[in-house]
Amino acid sequence: MKLEKASWIASILAIPVAFVVWYFKPEEFTAFFKKAWNVIVSPFAAMSNWLAHRAETPVWVLLLLVFLGILLAIAIIWFMRFLQRPALRAAPRHTPTPIYSTAETVRPQIPPQPAPPARIDWHNYIQDEIFGVLWHWRYIGNTLDDSRIGALCPRAGCMNRLELTFDPQNPNLYRGHMTMPQSFVCNRCGFKQHFEFDGDTLRRRVCDEIERRVRTGEFEQSMNQQRQNG
Repeated sequence: MKLEKASWIASILAIPVAFVVWYFKPEEFTAFFKKAWNVIVSPFAAMSNWLAHRAETPVWVLLLLVFLGILLAIAIIWFMRFLQRPALRAAPRHTPTPIYSTAETVRPQIPPQPAPPARIDWHNYIQDEIFGVLWHWRYIGNTLDDSRIGALCPRAGCMNRLELTFDPQNPNLYRGHMTMPQSFVCNRCGFKQHFEFDGDTLRRRVCDEIERRVRTGEFEQSMNQQRQNG
């Protein structure tokens, strides 16, 4: 009786084993089945005979055997695939050699372009030589304050405030002007600068010249030159 039960169990386990062999070696399994079909069929015949007779084995045991057989087949398939993975991982990988373009290796390096110089703020333009005299002024917002414009001696190292006066030696006195020509005189170094119009007209024309240089950007050259001269 024990031998008969063992044959039953072997016949049940033979099903997943046969499935695994057929899954991995279908051609060899077919050839073996043709040669030894009676040997293969005999366990299944014994199992069918066992199923036709009454048995004392509980039903849950039969179901457990079938479930274990399916798990065994799945485990064998997974194990066979796992054994094939190391061969794939161990295979050397071909690393492609990078191809560099000749144009990239000989491409000339373009030096960085210098940033354009920053524009000079015309509000810092508060001094310049105009009509032969060094003038200084200030702004109220964006407007030239013509009431605070003054004249300085342009001679190096002097910078004394000039005095607007009438000078009999002014050559413009005898040219028939409608106004009295004025002159700037430095009481420190003796510098003189003669004009052909009066003081109010002179200041108005100086203001016009300052605004013209600001509008045209000419003041930047004057300020750069002043920086170079220190």
